[in-house]
Amino acid sequence: MEWLERYKRGRRAALAEYGIGGGEPRQPWPDDPLPEPEWNDEPAPPMHDGAGSAARIAELVAQLAGLQDELRAAAARVAELEAQLAGLQGELNAAREAHEKDDLLVAELRKMNEQYEAHTAELEKLTAEMLAERDQLIEVIKLPGLKRHLENTYFPDKHPQATEAAKRVFTEYAQNINAAYDLIKKDDRAKKSDEAA
Repeated sequence: MEWLERYKRGRRAALAEYGIGGGEPRQPWPDDPLPEPEWNDEPAPPMHDGAGSAARIAELVAQLAGLQDELRAAAARVAELEAQLAGLQGELNAAREAHEKDDLLVAELRKMNEQYEAHTAELEKLTAEMLAERDQLIEVIKLPGLKRHLENTYFPDKHPQATEAAKRVFTEYAQNINAAYDLIKKDDRAKKSDEAA
């Protein structure tokens, strides 16, 4: 979580540089009128395309989607292994009834059961690790003000003076940002429905 602490320190430093106290931006009231724009004749500063940030966001979104796919695959594998365990336990019971004296068969079934339990423990560990990584990524994306900052920085309607090529790039960034937040909303809805059940 060192990168999260670096992010928080950098955010506080930037807010202090602009004279915003407390390190937390003021949240506007819903009925606040928009401030009048200040016009000047100075040329606009060169526009930063933000390719590094947008690429990192796209990478995080891809990682999040990949982790969710891996989690689904791991859950399916766990279900398959549980079904195998149920089958193995049934076979073990039948073998005990039919072949009480056949210790070799019982020992082999026990070995298979132990292997299953070892695989199940490993899959549970991997699932927990993937969930923890996914939750960390989601928490970063849910940081207060991050979505608004990304929208103000990368959405094409915030850059009317941009060239057509730059607008296409901004449109791609906006789609990636929206896709990330849609995945988070979908995940939150799934968690709420699981909690309700």
